[in-house]
Amino acid sequence: MKAAISCAPFDESTIGLMTMRGDMTGFTYWIGLFFPADTDIPDGYDYLDLPESNIGVGWVCGNEENGEIYGGPPHEAVCKKIEDDGIGVFRNDIAGVGSDTYCFFEIYNCPRFTVEDENGNVTLDYGNNIV
Repeated sequence: MKAAISCAPFDESTIGLMTMRGDMTGFTYWIGLFFPADTDIPDGYDYLDLPESNIGVGWVCGNEENGEIYGGPPHEAVCKKIEDDGIGVFRNDIAGVGSDTYCFFEIYNCPRFTVEDENGNVTLDYGNNIV
């Protein structure tokens, strides 16, 4: 992907970006990178244009092999921490005003996610679009 696009991504870390409506329907999952706005997208690729937004990020450390860093419970723990600490309110207008669509993502950061610590754990970044 990086070789096919004429500009550099914001970060070299791969992301898993998800969107979902507030009623828990319409789930989508994208694998890719964050690129600047107005990046030319080559044929065969697709993209989402996300509105400018603040991001609340939490780190979840654990064993990738047993799944403890993925899915609902760790994501919900990050969301709860963002809310409890008053960092921001979750945006639900990612697909347009009134869409009730949320956006969140995992960042597979190198080396936090790619190199295990002394206990065999990695750290996964969970990001949420907030206002």
